[in-house]
Amino acid sequence: MSTASLTKLYRTLRAKHSALPDDLSMHVLRHTWNDGFSKTMENRNVPPEQEQKLRSYLMGWSETSGTAAVYTRRYVRERAREVSLDLQRALIGERGHDGGSNRCGS
Repeated sequence: MSTASLTKLYRTLRAKHSALPDDLSMHVLRHTWNDGFSKTMENRNVPPEQEQKLRSYLMGWSETSGTAAVYTRRYVRERAREVSLDLQRALIGERGHDGGSNRCGS
């Protein structure tokens, strides 16, 4: 099936079923699957090199294509952002209790 045919299929599905997200597409499903795969690999403590090999195999990519690294980097970026926000919230929460900073003895 061609990309154009699949795009039309998703457009038709979205038009006929209002409960489907407006952005449902091959692209969104691929990213959703890869995000879930990254979370599962993280929860299982799978080393990054093995994760990339497994991802490449399951997605039908060559191990040497480098495509798996794109999705791994994306997940790492998102996790780093989440951790950064958690740290910021913790700092704000610490300051909120006594009105001052708890850092460096102040």
